[in-house]
Amino acid sequence: MNAAQLIDKYFEQIEIERSDCVPIDNAVSDASELGLIIPLAVLKEYSVLNGLNSEKLPEGVKLWKESGLVKRLRNSGKTVYREHQPLNDVLDYLEGSVWSNYQALNDSRRIRWTITEIPKFIGKLRSEYIRY
Repeated sequence: MNAAQLIDKYFEQIEIERSDCVPIDNAVSDASELGLIIPLAVLKEYSVLNGLNSEKLPEGVKLWKESGLVKRLRNSGKTVYREHQPLNDVLDYLEGSVWSNYQALNDSRRIRWTITEIPKFIGKLRSEYIRY
């Protein structure tokens, strides 16, 4: 099984929480951002597939790129709970350089996964924004 097959396995359980553009300090423009609620099992199984400790959260950017989730979401017909920007517009920007983070939820079986575009910056690139 690969990352795309893993996403297929859990796709119906993936919820799109929000699609938006958020301001980033010193950026030329706002950054597109997608918030997903996914089963924690996706991350655990992905870690095992990659020979990692299943108790550690895997690199979200790597999973995002390997899974092809951006294309799968585009053609899914899934609705967005809070759509401040059209989903397909946000997805257009998330095919390039992104960063990602996880946030625990009250439900121990699910986790919030946020994928954010790395925008062009005015001046020096801040160290916490890592390009992939």
